[in-house]
Amino acid sequence: SPNGFTVELKADHAEKTDAPGTPIEVEVPMPEGNAPFTATTAGYGVADLPEITYDADDLGNTYFYTIEEDSGNKPGITYDSVKVWAKVAVSQDAEGNIKLDISYRKGADGEWKPAIGEGEVPSFGAEGFTNIYNAKGTLALEVEKTLTGRDMSEGEFSFTLAADENNDASGYTMPSETTVSAPTADAGEAAKAAFDDITFAKAGTYTFTISENIPDGAEDGIKDGVTYDPATWMVKVEVTDNGDGTLKVAPTYTSSEGQTSSVAASFENAYNAKGTAKVGGTKTLTGRPWQDTDAFMFDLEATGDTAQAVEDGVVVMPDTTSVGVSGAPAAGG
Repeated sequence: SPNGFTVELKADHAEKTDAPGTPIEVEVPMPEGNAPFTATTAGYGVADLPEITYDADDLGNTYFYTIEEDSGNKPGITYDSVKVWAKVAVSQDAEGNIKLDISYRKGADGEWKPAIGEGEVPSFGAEGFTNIYNAKGTLALEVEKTLTGRDMSEGEFSFTLAADENNDASGYTMPSETTVSAPTADAGEAAKAAFDDITFAKAGTYTFTISENIPDGAEDGIKDGVTYDPATWMVKVEVTDNGDGTLKVAPTYTSSEGQTSSVAASFENAYNAKGTAKVGGTKTLTGRPWQDTDAFMFDLEATGDTAQAVEDGVVVMPDTTSVGVSGAPAAGG
């Protein structure tokens, strides 16, 4: 059955009821027909094995049987390999009718317990065979890293993955390593990196966070000319059971800055090198001495590529771009 579980009845041995523990050479009664004698549950439930008929020839005998679950191939199912033993002692009641005393035990060392009712159901009830369903799904959360202003070196930037403390801790296993570093990339190009797998064991909603590791010594998020991305990404993971031993895992990334993605948490850093230069010169007057009334003005102007750099904000001109000189002590100086 595609929905049920199958068990098989097998004969084991017989003993005289008044001499337990000593097998006797008699045929153990079985259901009519040919082996194997099996029954299949309707989903998870009771399986009714074929009936066995006992008669006067069986009086005084106790018959032993095993009931085993067939190992199926249902995805995600771990089948119960422990046998159920059945013991049937055949006797007569006061009116001469066949009387059956039936008991069961789980495993070779289990405790014999009398059957419930007429013996159709083992005394240990629905837990005669216990199967375990385990579904599994994995997810490797990803980051994208972009650095503008210069090329990015491998391992220069790293990120940390953390689980929300309100998650159902029994539903997932974090990777042993919860940091990841970005590989090399050209300036302005996105570099991708992935954390090791998170393994999920049950359906549910789980939340994780991803943040960039800002190095010690950074001031206002800036160190060595690099401005680090302060965003924290929340990753909401919806896990659903496909019913076949697999879990569907769907992440949604949301940044503290309002960005969303179904692919990765993205971080952008900017490199800005800074330096100052003082532009100066000397003024020489030839042909006559300097006079106190002499005055000369000079203007500083950006041209060519520098003019474009000023427009782009890469070069910042001083507030005052004009300077003057006047009155020198000596001609030719």
